[in-house]
This record gives sequence, structure tokens and C-alpha cells, in this order.
Amino acid sequence: MTNKEIAQTFQLLASLMELHDGDPFRIRSYQFVYQNIKNIDQPLTEISSAEMAKIKGIGKSIASQITAYIETGKLSALENLIEVTPPGLLQLIKMKGFGPKKIKQLWSELGIETPGELLYAIQENRLLSLKGFGEKSQAELLNQVLFLLSHENNFLYPELLKESMAFQEIFKAVFPVFAIELTGDIKRRLPYSDHIDFIIDGIYTEIDLSKIPGIISFHWHSNRYEVLWKDVYKLNLYFSDKYQYINKQVLLTGNDTFIASLSVNLVDSNTPDFKNETELFSWLKTKVIPHELREYPIEEVSDDKLLNNLIQISDIRGVVHAHSRFSDGSNSMEEMAISSEMEGYSFLVMTDHSQAAFYANGLKWENIKQQHAEIDALNLKNNNFRILKGIECDILSSGDLDYDDEILGTFEVVIASVHSLLKMNEERAMARIIKAIENPFTHILGHPTGRLLLSRPGYPLDMKKIIDACSANYVAIELNANPRRLDVDWQWIPYAMEKMVLISINPDAHSIKGIQDIEYGVNMARKGKLTKECCLNALDADSFLKALKK
Repeated sequence: MTNKEIAQTFQLLASLMELHDGDPFRIRSYQFVYQNIKNIDQPLTEISSAEMAKIKGIGKSIASQITAYIETGKLSALENLIEVTPPGLLQLIKMKGFGPKKIKQLWSELGIETPGELLYAIQENRLLSLKGFGEKSQAELLNQVLFLLSHENNFLYPELLKESMAFQEIFKAVFPVFAIELTGDIKRRLPYSDHIDFIIDGIYTEIDLSKIPGIISFHWHSNRYEVLWKDVYKLNLYFSDKYQYINKQVLLTGNDTFIASLSVNLVDSNTPDFKNETELFSWLKTKVIPHELREYPIEEVSDDKLLNNLIQISDIRGVVHAHSRFSDGSNSMEEMAISSEMEGYSFLVMTDHSQAAFYANGLKWENIKQQHAEIDALNLKNNNFRILKGIECDILSSGDLDYDDEILGTFEVVIASVHSLLKMNEERAMARIIKAIENPFTHILGHPTGRLLLSRPGYPLDMKKIIDACSANYVAIELNANPRRLDVDWQWIPYAMEKMVLISINPDAHSIKGIQDIEYGVNMARKGKLTKECCLNALDADSFLKALKK
């Protein structure tokens, strides 16, 4: 145990005491301990408690605590505080330049308890409403959160995709004669994973991985190289041995269920060495199964009707669920509309936050009137693109919507979402959300479970009953395409289609860039076997409005 490690322990103790409004005098004492002992040359482990007490800033009381910590590896005062501190806050405290006072402010005023929740709040510009936070500090904090999250074991799909492309580029530069392809979880577009899989068309003994920049370590394990890249990412490198490359790629892209359902062993010596996937699946007497569907037995996903009608991003006609500077967005409505049109969409449903979302500058009645007037003016300006008047309306704790019926009636589209008081048991969550679904003004149920992937679990819901309620009340369900949400989960889409509940693939865009998140939602919709006719925003604007419950 080094002096630095002991000092850091007391620094954490001081931070947690500050977070929990501890005694200021003792907090300062522990801060002094950190400052005074981290650079002492002589190891504290070699000093008696009496000698330690003579060191500036320590004294008898703290000396005895240090001695106990050295002997037992535990500091009782710290252990007690850790027990009453959400684990995510312990992660946030590790961020440089972000002290406990700021963490306490985010915790008490915005309910933020995890790095993922903080990242999402930054993306929605919620910190700008807090005293002491500005655009510069928010941008700096964004970098800190991204750094912190990059050291977790699991990573979201967009990050792993980006890193996989970077690795492939480097690999090809070092070994230009070897083909390398992404496979596994990321090829199937799972929402997150703790590894990235590749298949290389070659023999593993022919490749010296030490030549690749960024590789920290690698070792051969059974049938692959296990690689640590950039000291963060776990890579698995499989090899074809220059034989049956396509066959092995198909095996690696499918999960166990998919592979077990195949009628043949694709790497058997009697199996042909196929040149491409079209040949291989033709040999299996089916069309090519999209990578997203290789979660299911092949007989479930080889039907021509499904394969011919599976949703794709080119089917999406409208950007539904977007925020502007009227609430917590980064861009004006006109900028959001222009960007949506440039991306190839024909309409935009503008859904800023409702008044209860005070942290997001939710709209009061006077703001709504102003926004609607601006939408009318923008629609007159451009006959080829349409902005619809919508709102992301908070579902209050009672299950009521955030406005009275008169105001709700002014919107063309109402997305009802929960944003506050998330810690509910199933009974309370179900009652709250079903009441909102039954409200005659609710058109779409927004991010149904409230989850933030890798950061916050959703509140407990009986999703079958939620979908049943949507079916009975002609309410569509949002598939929130933000890669931190992807909510509703793709595994519930088949049941929603069975109950004839439309799915709306919504970016929840708080900026121009956020519109592109629709792609992630489409990925998940495809995994859920969503067809074009069951997707609400695959309709044009007029048909979209007609499909909504009135």
C-alpha cells in the first residue's frame, strides 16, 4: 500500500463527506491529509502511529485511522458512506475537475446518479439551466463523461462500430493482403457488447499482431486471438485458414439459436466453399438472412413476406420526436426542418418538452402559441416539407398529462413520456402509464420503460399489458432511436405487431446531428422483425396523421 493510495482513500472520504453534507472541519482535515501525505518520501507503512501524528496535517485521530487502514485495508468512515451512496456517483467522483459540490447539485436538482444519465442530460442541454453551468463547462464535462464511460466493460453499438472501423483501417494498412471483416455481436447490431469480433481470411501464424499500433496484449485462445486494443477494447480475431471464409463468417454472425437451426454443418469438409453469402443461403434454399435477424431460428426469418417487407431506413418518411431551442434543443425549428429535408425526409414532428419539464425549459402556453405561429410561417415558406405541431408531454405522477384538454387539443401529435419520479414499483408504474395510454389525447407512448442502456434500468413494467393497453386505445409505441435508449426493446416488437400496435422509430433529436440516430432505431426495428406496414413514420404526413388516434 503506497502513500499515494492512502492519500487517495482519504480524498475519496473527504469527497463523499462533502456529497453528504458532512462536517466541514473534518472534510478540510481529510483534504489536508491527501495534500500532505501523497508526496512524503518515507512510506507510511513503515511509520508508527505516534510518528505519523507528528506529520503536518495528520494528528493523533487521523494517524490512528491511517494505521487501522494500513492494517485492515478498510476505513470504517468511508465504508459507511459508500453504503449510502449510489454506485454511479462513486464513478462520477473519479472525474477530474468535477468536484462533489457539482455532483451534489446534479444529484439533488436533476436526479442524476450515473455517468450515463449525466451524458444524456448533457446531450439534452439540461445542465445549462443550473446555476454555475455554462456551455463551456458543459462541453468540458462531456469529455470527462465520455472518458469515464470508455473504461466500462460494455460499450454501446455506435462506439464499438466506430472502433471496429478504425481497427480494420489500421489492420489493412499493416497487412494489405489479408481480408478482414466485422462479425459477431456488432455485425448483428446488438445495442451493446463487451467485445468486437473479426474474421480474417488467412492463417493466424502468418500475422504478427505486435506490428499493429494500439494493441496492448494478445494471446491465442482455442480458435482465436484475444486482443486488448487501446487498453480498453477487447477484440476477438478469428481466422479462416484460407478455407471456407464465407461459411465461417456466417457461423460467426449468427447467435447460438440461429446456428443450431441450420440443417447442415457449414464447416464440414463436404460443404462447398462458397464465394459469397448469396450462394450459401441459396444452397440452404432461402434468401440471404439479414444480419439483424440472425438471432432467431432460420425457419422463423426465411419467409419471403418478412424478408421483402422488413423495415429499412429508406422507408422512413418523417422525423418524429425532435426538440428545438424552444425547450432544450441546440438548433432552431427551421434548422431542424432544413436538416430533416436534406436527409431525405418529407416531414418533421416538432415535439418540445411540456411545462413540467422545467429543467428542459418546458413550454408554457404563451410559448406554445409562439411556436405554433412559427410553424405556420415555416410551412408557408416551404411547400415541399411539412412541420407538424407536436409535444413531448410529461406523464405526471398521477398518470395525467401535463396540460389540460384545451391545450392538448392544439397539438397534432402528442407523445406521452415519463421523465420524473422514475423510482417506481411495478404497480405504480403500470397504473401511471396505462392511465396516460387511456388519455384520449395520447397518440404515441414515448420511451416506454425509461431505461438508459448501461446506465439506468427501466422502471418495472408488464410489457404485455402495456402493449395490450396501447392496442385497445389505438396508441402507437415509440422505438426511441437514441443509442442510449433504444426503448421499446426490440424483443417486444413481434408482440406489438401481433396486437396491431404501430411502432414509430423516433430519433428524440436534440440537435441536427441527432436526426441521424434514426439509423440505430431502424437497426433495432429490423431485429424485432418490424415490417414497413407496421411502422407509423413509414407513412407520408397525411397518412401519418390519419393513422393517429383521434
